[in-house]
Amino acid sequence: MIKMRTLFLTTLIFVSLLNGQNKKLLFIGIDGCRPDALTQAQTPNIDGLINDGIYINNALCSINGQPTVSGPGWSTMITGVWYDKHGVSDNSFSGSNFDEYPPFNVLLEESGQEYHTASFIMWTPIHTQIFGSTMDYNELHSTYDGSVAQGAADYMSTPNVDVIFLDFDDVDIAGHSYGFSPEVDQYIDAIENVDGYIGWVIDSMENRPTFQNEDWLIMITSDHGGIGYGHGGQTIEERQIPIIMSGTLVSEETIPEQSYLTNLVSTVLNYFGIENNCEWQLDGISMGLTPTEFPPYDICPNCPGPLVAEVDLSTMDIILSWDQNLASDHTYSLYRNDELIAEIDGIETNYVDAPSLIGLNGIAIFYYRIVLESNSTDFTCEAEIVARIPLGITILDENFNNLELFPAEDEAYGACGNSIGPDVLGWTHEPPENWMIDNSNMPEVGTIEWRGWSFASMDFWVDAEDQLRSQFIRADGTVAVADPDEWDDCGNAASFGSYNSILTSPLIQLTGQPIHISFDSHYRQEAPQQVSLTVTNSSGEIIEMLLHYSSDPGSDNDSGDVLNQWLSFIVETDEDEIYFQWEMYDAGNNWYWAIDNVTIQSQTPPIGDLNYDGNLNIFDLLTLAEILVGAISPDTVLNHVSDINQDGETNFSDLILFLIYIMNH
Repeated sequence: MIKMRTLFLTTLIFVSLLNGQNKKLLFIGIDGCRPDALTQAQTPNIDGLINDGIYINNALCSINGQPTVSGPGWSTMITGVWYDKHGVSDNSFSGSNFDEYPPFNVLLEESGQEYHTASFIMWTPIHTQIFGSTMDYNELHSTYDGSVAQGAADYMSTPNVDVIFLDFDDVDIAGHSYGFSPEVDQYIDAIENVDGYIGWVIDSMENRPTFQNEDWLIMITSDHGGIGYGHGGQTIEERQIPIIMSGTLVSEETIPEQSYLTNLVSTVLNYFGIENNCEWQLDGISMGLTPTEFPPYDICPNCPGPLVAEVDLSTMDIILSWDQNLASDHTYSLYRNDELIAEIDGIETNYVDAPSLIGLNGIAIFYYRIVLESNSTDFTCEAEIVARIPLGITILDENFNNLELFPAEDEAYGACGNSIGPDVLGWTHEPPENWMIDNSNMPEVGTIEWRGWSFASMDFWVDAEDQLRSQFIRADGTVAVADPDEWDDCGNAASFGSYNSILTSPLIQLTGQPIHISFDSHYRQEAPQQVSLTVTNSSGEIIEMLLHYSSDPGSDNDSGDVLNQWLSFIVETDEDEIYFQWEMYDAGNNWYWAIDNVTIQSQTPPIGDLNYDGNLNIFDLLTLAEILVGAISPDTVLNHVSDINQDGETNFSDLILFLIYIMNH
């Protein structure tokens, strides 16, 4: 979560260093254009721009798992932030956050200067979703005949135009139809056609009556690449894009070692003389502009997000880490459960916390908040995380990461899934030892990888198709997946019957103590799909339903998606043995359910309750003293109860800790 204490906007407009000239921008996006194909194509107009500028053939449109599809790609190109901020992870634009992270033309206007902006769009959501109504002029063109370029060329005669944004979809369409590859003639032909269209716009720009007194920056890039007949995954072919910058104020001196799609907005703002405002939280830097004409663009501090918490189960310490702050003169304040526990230098990136566990049982939950503050201004931003420490006796701890994974079959290039390369080892139907999968009530058809519960790496699952799958950030490596959406993609599987599959845990032996089960869950709802988590006895009879998600508003999910959640349940039963069963049923071409990090524990008394009387008092202290002098064997008390500081043995340190606890309570 990000907070800013002020909304004060600091701007600086540079005096033009070229007397009598006005800065103008032509910003061109070519959907789905791979840089290796652009290099191979015959593109005299683009080559002319490169001769007067720079060509970056290894820029990246994704570095944090951002799906390489148009929605997030164009959103990043136009806002200057990654999808974790602008909120767009697919082409539905669900979760978009353009109010907080607006398009670059809105940031231009915030400088107090007036700019006449115009956009010429082929893909409608760029106008309706990203720019909205923020452009002064807009045209939509749905035909692949260069009409969008002609519209932009005609508009070049507008005297006061400052910014023209242009979208070409021709290359992406060719990639989906014939293949994204420099070896595909139709793909190369589409690039060459677009080059001709760009030539129309350049000619019109150069024929402006005022052109000799204007300074045009021309930028060309792409929202994503492609591989095979598609895109959306994280291969280098899908992530790598071209960036071309051309103009009299362009220089290779300020090109970074690695360039990103996010850099373009910062570059545009710097070009127009607008100082970086840290409240915008832009993810890019300015690049490619002549250093003698443009002072260095201000570096903003990196806010401490995402804040990550890892539990060291050998010490019960919580290891907190966050992004490095790039700006000087800042400090961190770290809070646990709203109590300040540390003041940390602004250059640090981690902290190890050792919270007291005395008096806790079940799952110890700690809420952390870290606040980055400037020592010289009133800038502040923060991040939060919840850390959980299981304190019972662990019966089962499964993250599915030790399973042997195999290459794609139906999801491979040229197959019906048609998206994943043969070198990616990413899925299996073979469960962990003593786990079981029951597919007896579903047809033996559909995409092989997703016939019933499967186990897949997150990269493999997301590469198959994102559709919010990548937002399961709690997942760790391999996950268990029930995915009727992908299952139906091959052979219209749902037409042969419903998807019904059950994943069953190993048999859990009970000792009379309550059982605690927790796991990470990622679920998308679509009728008639339903899922449940049940407890059954060794005969298969359902004892209790712990969870039920469906399209019914009365269900546990209130008929909606439940994404990236940690779920926790207590089970009390007189049975000697039980199973847990995760079931997906009645599904057709619907959505999915994924789980990970399943932990099952037998609950124990609170740490420090050595005499099991439900209280933490002097009598427990006396019991601990008796253990230390040998009057009572530590075997009579659970280790996690008598070993107060979790160092592996019961000793004098535990006595001191418990004495301090009793004195303070």
